[in-house]
Amino acid sequence: MSDKGPSSEPLRLTSGADDDQGSEPKIFGDLLSTRRPKDAAAGLSSGLKNVGKGVLGGLASLVVMPIEGARTDGVKGFAKGLGMGAVSAVAMSAAGIGTGIVQIGRGIANTPNAIKESMSDRVWDETKREWISYSLPAEAEELLNGANAEESGSKGHVKDTVFYDRLGVAPTATRTEIKKAYRLKALALHPDKNPDDPTASERFQQLGAAYQVLIDDQLREAYDKGGEDALGGQKFIDSSQLFELVFGSQKFESFIGELKLLSLTKDMQEMPDPNAGPEKQRELYNKSQYLLEKGQKQREVRCAVNLAAYLEKYISDTTETKEHFRQFLESEAKDLTSTGFGATLIGVLGYVYEEQGNMALGFKSNVAAGLGLTKMAKSAHIASNQMKVASSVFKSYNVARKAQTEMAKAEADAAKVAAESGATAAEGAAGTGGEKTASGGAAGAAGGEQQSRSSTDSARVGGSAAAEGIAMKHLEDSLPTLVETMWNITVLDVESTLRKVCFKVLKDSSVSSEIRSQRAEGMRMMGQVFHTHSKPFADGLLEVTEKMKLAVPHEPKVPEDGEI
Repeated sequence: MSDKGPSSEPLRLTSGADDDQGSEPKIFGDLLSTRRPKDAAAGLSSGLKNVGKGVLGGLASLVVMPIEGARTDGVKGFAKGLGMGAVSAVAMSAAGIGTGIVQIGRGIANTPNAIKESMSDRVWDETKREWISYSLPAEAEELLNGANAEESGSKGHVKDTVFYDRLGVAPTATRTEIKKAYRLKALALHPDKNPDDPTASERFQQLGAAYQVLIDDQLREAYDKGGEDALGGQKFIDSSQLFELVFGSQKFESFIGELKLLSLTKDMQEMPDPNAGPEKQRELYNKSQYLLEKGQKQREVRCAVNLAAYLEKYISDTTETKEHFRQFLESEAKDLTSTGFGATLIGVLGYVYEEQGNMALGFKSNVAAGLGLTKMAKSAHIASNQMKVASSVFKSYNVARKAQTEMAKAEADAAKVAAESGATAAEGAAGTGGEKTASGGAAGAAGGEQQSRSSTDSARVGGSAAAEGIAMKHLEDSLPTLVETMWNITVLDVESTLRKVCFKVLKDSSVSSEIRSQRAEGMRMMGQVFHTHSKPFADGLLEVTEKMKLAVPHEPKVPEDGEI
């Protein structure tokens, strides 16, 4: 597939109409939605949003325009702004109400066709705003073609083989060989399997860094040509390494792909130069957003392909109660829950799989699913998770602000002590110098000045050490709050991604409706088994917090006087 990347033109919102059909007034195109609604529910939602936007926009105009007029032209400007604000308020409110009514009407008109299309197993494309026959293999071919292509490895001389040696592969190794070698090495070097080896964590991180470079075509090419120096000292965080270290199993990656938090961390490492011009920054930002969106789509499709293959084991199980598949799930669950946080994450997978399986099966599953109560529970669950994220982010902000305040106070106190110490030493040097002879006065003054500098430097170093100590203490104390925030964000990300993955698997028109129904049954069973092996968040919080504390660098303690 040809991939020219994003345009350097700024992103713009459109109504979805063809450009040659004329353009709407800018305020309508940018503020009020006129996109084709899927059905009555979508039309009602779009219409109410338009009404709200129009009324709020009108009220804003009524307030802002008089103030702006008074600022530029005094009382006369205020009166003029008041009149213009009143006219604008009426116009925007009317536009919002008018377009809202139109959107509701369009949604009602589109409902019969929506019922017909949904019953014929077609799905609504949010981008194209039309009904399509979705095919998972076709989308996988479009988005993943070339992404997993086999490479023949390095063809010429490589400057450095350290990364290849860490994985135990030759420079000519293919991507498949590198992945296989990494999985085997990661299992052997995992810190949990080497509790008595103080270097296990460091070696495990080095293994992950080598793998991330060699699995990325561009990074591998740069490394082959220039060694580690050509990588620019980048800090590499690999998703497989993260899954192993925190969740305890790489197998989670095949279910949920690379976490958004990790993708954003990598993206922040490549932030544009703040000194670059606005046009260049906008171009880089658009490219960054494009790549993030493309990566998320590939993540969803890749996970959907993996899930479809996973569910084939359910479909091919000929036992009446699907006992072979259930035993397979039990074995997988034990592997996935090898750590406390893994047991927490598997509960998230189980919840979504059971939810989506029930919703797809409807009355075949239970009455609640058939009546749509499962869908209502899903909406409430999502809202609850969003509230948890907001609450934990607020707590993290307060913790960070408190730490910043105390560090600033410690540094200010250190600067004050340094200044006072320097002044005292200078006064002492001056007094001593007055008692010196003329021949020794210069040497005495120089010695006093050196003593003053030494006292100031000692006070400054002591203050800096105190500030660092406060920072380290706050870091350790705030780890549970930070981990909780990261976890809540991860839950939102994983659940959102999994729902889209399940949608692709259950709406795949490349297989029969009977196969899709069996996929839903297998998905529901996966959810039930995974859920039985899950543990509360608190169980995993303690474990991962301790792991992160071990990863925090600590300065060696300096022996005090009398200590050996």
